[in-house]
Amino acid sequence: AGRRLFEGFGGVTVLPLSLQWQRPVRPARHALSWLRARGVPAVITQGLRPLGAIADAVVARLGPGRVGASLAGHTTEDLPLDVLATHLGALCADRALRPEYDEPSLRWMLNVAERNEPDRVLRRRLVRDPHGEIVGWFVYYLGPGAESEVLQLLARKGSADAVFDALLADAWSGGTAMLSGRLEPRMVKEMSARHCYFRHTGHWALAYSKHPAILQAILNGDAFLSRLEGEW
Repeated sequence: AGRRLFEGFGGVTVLPLSLQWQRPVRPARHALSWLRARGVPAVITQGLRPLGAIADAVVARLGPGRVGASLAGHTTEDLPLDVLATHLGALCADRALRPEYDEPSLRWMLNVAERNEPDRVLRRRLVRDPHGEIVGWFVYYLGPGAESEVLQLLARKGSADAVFDALLADAWSGGTAMLSGRLEPRMVKEMSARHCYFRHTGHWALAYSKHPAILQAILNGDAFLSRLEGEW
């Protein structure tokens, strides 16, 4: 009802951004958590954990869509706020609509994000290619042994494979069982190739502007909008 009312006042529902992607990083660990949440006794799920850990390690190294498959020569490091603020425009140069950040607003926004999830670590990681050039980054809540949620995922044109693999590798090293985030329409191909699945979880992405060109850019997928640009 709320969505219909919003649309009645000139807002729009952005269907692609209303979808969520999910990618099991430790499938066996995730399956055990799923079983435990549905009433399977803890003594059983805990007893199966050693076997699950072995299975997850094998899948990560040898399975299809294995972690870090296209990372050759790429490196990851901490993402400073000044880099995030000054390089976003260059990485999004092919988008008609993109946010503009400055360090104070970013610091405030990320502080709010950290306060909203005190039990998870907010990680910011920068990805460089073999020549040291910045090709993307990711910001996400790391939940060791549980689900990790991506707030922002950005890759330079032609580098989506490497950036997404860097995210998978970082989440694996942090102990996460499942990665999820809001759909990034320009990375659907890379996500699908890595066995992500897509679903609607009941939340809608809604947009409103008095300027039709802005709404059209959002609806056409010609805008970069991450969860950091939503309401906090």
